[in-house]
Amino acid sequence: MKNILFISPTGTLDNGAELSIIQLMALLQEKGYRIINVVQDGASQFRSDYEKEMSSRGITLYSISLAKWWWPEAPGGIINDMETATLEYQNAIFRIKDIIHEEKIDLVISNTVNVFLGAIAASLTNTPHYWLIHEFPEDEFSYYKEKIPFVVEMSNAIFTVDGNLKEVWQKLVPDKEIQGFIPYTRVTPKKKLSQGEKTRLVSIGRINERKNQLALLKAYHQLDRQDIELCFIGPWDDEYKNLCDEYIQKNSLTNVQFLGYQNNPWDLVTDKDICVFPSKTETFGLVYIEAVLNGIPVIASDNLGHKTVQQLFELPTLYPATEITQLKQQIEDSLEVFEEKKVEAIAYQSHVLKRYVPEVAYQNIVAQIEHGDSQANQSMQAIEFLLTGLTRKTKLEILGRKLSHFLTRIRQRME
Repeated sequence: MKNILFISPTGTLDNGAELSIIQLMALLQEKGYRIINVVQDGASQFRSDYEKEMSSRGITLYSISLAKWWWPEAPGGIINDMETATLEYQNAIFRIKDIIHEEKIDLVISNTVNVFLGAIAASLTNTPHYWLIHEFPEDEFSYYKEKIPFVVEMSNAIFTVDGNLKEVWQKLVPDKEIQGFIPYTRVTPKKKLSQGEKTRLVSIGRINERKNQLALLKAYHQLDRQDIELCFIGPWDDEYKNLCDEYIQKNSLTNVQFLGYQNNPWDLVTDKDICVFPSKTETFGLVYIEAVLNGIPVIASDNLGHKTVQQLFELPTLYPATEITQLKQQIEDSLEVFEEKKVEAIAYQSHVLKRYVPEVAYQNIVAQIEHGDSQANQSMQAIEFLLTGLTRKTKLEILGRKLSHFLTRIRQRME
C-alpha cells in the first residue's frame, strides 16, 4: 500500500482547490492508499471545519508554523523580512522532509501552483512528486510565470484542470506532457429544494475582486427591480466588501443581503431562485457545477473556467464577463420566463449527473499513481533556482550567506 502526502494550500473548506482534492483523497482511500496531509498552521474561523473533515476521513493532518505558506510573490500577505522568511521556508522544507521519512511516504502531491515546499522536500528525499495546477497564469496568479521552469523540473507529472487551462500549460511547456483532471465536488442534489415564496438572485462564493460581485450589483442597479432580492452567500475580503457596501449605499439598494460563510450554502437556496456567477476568472467553477447539479437556473460569465464547464457538459451560453448590460439583460430575460428556465435546469441536472463522477474526473491522476514511472527527481539546480528566486530582492551579502548555509545543510542531510 502506498502512502501519499498532500501539500494543501489553505487548510480551509472555502475554496474549490481544497474541496475538489478532498474528493481525490477520498477516491484514493477507497483504492487502499493511506493519505497524509500538510497545511500551514493557523487559527482561521474555517480551520476547525477542515480539521473535522480530515479527522472524519481518517486523514493524518500535520500543521507547520511559518509566516507565509505560498511563494513570496504570491497573493495572500507581504513578506517584509526576506531573510527571516527564507529561514522559515528552509525549516518548513526540512519538517516536510522529516514527515516523508516518518510516514514512509511514497509520493508527494502539491495541490495548486502556489505551494512549493513539498516539491523541494520530495527532491531531498528522492520521493516522486506530482503537481496539480488550478490557476491560470494571469491577474493575481501571473506571478508564477517565472516559476514554470522550476515546476517542470521538480515534477514527475504535471496535472492541470482540463480544458482551457490544460491548453495554456501545454503551449507554455510543449516538451512536457500535461495531463488533465476535472475538479470534482461531491454534491448530493437535494431531493427537494426549500420552497421559496418568490424568485431571488443568489450568488455563492467568496466576496472578492476575482469573483466580481460588484458587476452583479451594477447589473442589479440597472435592472431597477428592488422587489427582487439579491442574496450573496460566502465569506469576504474586507476591502472588497467595503466597496460593495459603498456602492449599495450610494445607489440606495435596499434589498441586498450578505449571509456570510455557510457550511452548506445550498440549504439556503430555494426552488424559486436563480444563481448568478459573475467571476472575472475561474479555473473551473465548482459552484457553477453545484448549481447545475441542484437543478437551479444559472447565469454565468464567460471566463475560461466557466467556458470549460460549459463545453465539457454542453451547458447554456455564457454572457461576456465585462458586459454589465448583457448580464442585466440575461437576468431580466430569466425572470420573465422563469418557469421555462426551471424546466431547462432540471434537464441539465439529469444530463450532468450521468457524466460527473470522481472515477472519470481523476482518472489520469489515478492511472499515473498506479502505473506511472516512480523515479524521483533530484535536482540541486532547481533548489539553487528556488533560493535565488526567494532572495533576489535582498542584499547580495545575504543571498551569498543564505545560499551557502542552505546548500551545506542539504549536503549534510543527503549524506
